[in-house]
Amino acid sequence: VEQWHADSSFRDTPSACSLFYGVMCPPEGGETWLLDAVTAYAELPAALRARIAWLNAVHDLNTLSEWNRRNTPGKPPLSDEARRRFPPVSQPLVRRHPATGRASLFICPAVISHVEGLPPAEGHALIAEVMEHAAQDRYVYRHRWRAGDLVVWDNLSTLHTATLFDHEKHQRLMFRTTVSG
Repeated sequence: VEQWHADSSFRDTPSACSLFYGVMCPPEGGETWLLDAVTAYAELPAALRARIAWLNAVHDLNTLSEWNRRNTPGKPPLSDEARRRFPPVSQPLVRRHPATGRASLFICPAVISHVEGLPPAEGHALIAEVMEHAAQDRYVYRHRWRAGDLVVWDNLSTLHTATLFDHEKHQRLMFRTTVSG
């Protein structure tokens, strides 16, 4: 699994939903996993839920770029232009859905540079603790792609990730549309 996230969390207004359409899908790997961030939050231990309820984290496209560089040798650093267009933005660790009012986790570990008000190591440990709980099998739907599949998800209630596949052995062609929040 690469990394759990909600699309465009590094923007002032993150995306509301995403549509993903499979054209060419590898026979193994390349799955999309969706995490129920509402139920995972509701079922956090009460003390942990209370601890994160009012905390914000800084989502930074450069942090994501550096994460990608660590995992993809030879990838260039984020351009100065992209850094200017997408400066770091503070987002709550827990957000409320505007339509349902339900609280959910808004934790994108590879995008978060730090948790505001906490020493960096403590903030990263807190995020890891929450994600260990949230990534349990009971909160995750695993979609194995077939050509012609269209999956739509609510970025305000879920996190998602992709599994790896052999890029030299298989091709994968997907189209994504992301709807602004």
